[in-house]
Amino acid sequence: MYHRTRVARTSARIIGAVLCLLAVDAWATESVDTLAARLTDHADFRVRTQAALALGSSGDARAVDSLCKGLSDPNASVRSACAAALGKLKLGGQTCLRARIAVEAEGSVRKACSRSVGVLEEALVKAKLTTATRYYVAIGKTSDLTGRTGSEVDQMVRAAMAEALWSREGYVVAPEAETSAQSRKRLAKFTRIKGVFLAPSVKSIEYGAGSLSVRVELAIFTYPTKVLRGMLPVRLTQTGVRDKERSSEDGLIRAAAERAVVKLSENIGRI
Repeated sequence: MYHRTRVARTSARIIGAVLCLLAVDAWATESVDTLAARLTDHADFRVRTQAALALGSSGDARAVDSLCKGLSDPNASVRSACAAALGKLKLGGQTCLRARIAVEAEGSVRKACSRSVGVLEEALVKAKLTTATRYYVAIGKTSDLTGRTGSEVDQMVRAAMAEALWSREGYVVAPEAETSAQSRKRLAKFTRIKGVFLAPSVKSIEYGAGSLSVRVELAIFTYPTKVLRGMLPVRLTQTGVRDKERSSEDGLIRAAAERAVVKLSENIGRI
């Protein structure tokens, strides 16, 4: 009796999975606008989930914005589906995925976001790493001395630095989870590329006389050997700020991280 019940449950799960895949295939022919509207407005979370998965199969870059917005859906299944869809689409979304990781309470959603970030980073590196690349840059975990909990500061700093580096010609950012062995293998056929490892730290957030100051420091190492080559300090101040204004803190942290990349690019030839 137990065996039959177990078989029946297994069969039901298989049938459910098949029906789910068929539904996604059927919806994949619908327009991105129609699917985006379903993801945003439909009352049934199952319909929103299917819409997200179908957007992931659309191959259309317009789906990225809708899927990023879907990461804030009240239902965890929908959020996970949006994260997985961005990874399947491979057309962007790293920034919104990282922002979601920083605030997400559900472990399964964080894992889905992390997996997709890894997929997107890997795809981008494979597409961009060429003989024209001059610097291969790995970004380490941010040392956060601000007293905040969680990974919010780390995610903000990494996202800001990665975007600033990718925007510069000749720079490629290594995947976050890359090992030393993987980096050596990747760089073996690109002997002229200089590997750089960055260890950022947010040293302080200070208020005083209506102003806010953020101090960031960047330790620069060779990569993958990690021999220290220098330090870059950055201090930015914003006036007209009320005490404990989180949005201003976040904006200034991101701006300081971007400024650190600018200073790095100005001095990297001497590293």
